[in-house]
Parts: sequence; C-alpha cells; structure tokens
Amino acid sequence: VLREDVLAGVRQLVVLGAGYDCRAHRLEELRACKVFEVDRAPTQDDKRRRLGARGRADVSYVPIDFGVDDLSDALARASFDRTQRTTFVWEGVTNYLDEGSVAKVLRFVATCAPASRLVFTYVHRGVIDGSIHFRGGAKIRRNVARLGEPWTFGLRPEDTGPFVAQFGLTLERDLGADDYRSEFALRANGYAFYRVAVARKCVNP
Repeated sequence: VLREDVLAGVRQLVVLGAGYDCRAHRLEELRACKVFEVDRAPTQDDKRRRLGARGRADVSYVPIDFGVDDLSDALARASFDRTQRTTFVWEGVTNYLDEGSVAKVLRFVATCAPASRLVFTYVHRGVIDGSIHFRGGAKIRRNVARLGEPWTFGLRPEDTGPFVAQFGLTLERDLGADDYRSEFALRANGYAFYRVAVARKCVNP
C-alpha cells in the first residue's frame, strides 16, 4: 500500500507507534517523502541511538502517548501538513488501546486530505473476550497480560467497515493472517486472529 501511494504521488508518511520500524531508513522510494515517526519518547531515543549514522537525519520524531496525548497537536508541532494526501501506517498498536483512543486517531486521519490512506492492524475481538477459539490466542493473551500490557481493543471483521465509516473512512481491505500469507506467498507464521486493514479517507464523506 505504501509503495502504491508513493507511486501515485504521496509525499507524506506517518508511522504511528513506529517502534523500531525502519521503512523510512531502508526504502529508497521514501527518500522523496517527508516521514513522521510517532511513538513514546524513550523508544524513539533508543532507536535513534541504535540507528546512529545509518538513519535518515530528516525524519521527524514525534513523541506521544496515544492514551494521553493529542495526535493532532503533536503532529502540528512537527509541521505536519494535513492538506497533503498522506499514508498512515499503524501496526501492532490498536490492541493495546481503548476504543476511545483508537477513535481519536481515526477521527484525525479523517481530517486529512481526501484519499489519504491508513494501514492498520487489529486483533479479532473473539480472541480478547474468549468467544472464539484461535490457535495460540489464549496463550498470547495471558502472556501480554502478565507483562502488564493486556489487549484491550479488538474488532470483529464484519464490524470493521462500519466502525471506520463512522469517522469518514472507507474500508478497502481487511485480511487475516491466513489470507495475506496466501496472497503474498509468505512463509512466515502468523496468527489467524491478527488482521491488517486498509481504510481510505472518503473524498466526499
């Protein structure tokens, strides 16, 4: 999705909960893009230390706690231009937030330029409430809870479209791990309850 958007002229990327994601530093096609990495300050500091001279000097690091801070204000301070079509990548974060915090991010994406896209991951709601059995699900849920980072948000695939639509976004794709392993011929393991979705800002919401 990111490569498609860059080819189509997108010149602004926001990586939400960037962690140790290194797309900005390793993908040549992103050299022409303004990149904003959004995450907690301690993680960003450690990542920059590890990258050293190998990292891009022009990446904007935007410190934030999604459960506390306002994404719009934080990006505005970093000179993010919401009038420019943008690609947002949000991986491995939503399941640790509450619904209100997820809603705030979706609401912000919907204020950006038409045709901006958001790629985000989420876990099937059934693995959180225990209503559906997924291989490996209960064990992982127990492990993250033991680490003090329980999963608190999930969606059922049939609800994902209506959920993002209330914020002015249109769901384009929603794939489970079994789907994307097959489509992209991936050999890597993946849990069936872990999903990736693509939503686009409606041109005429």
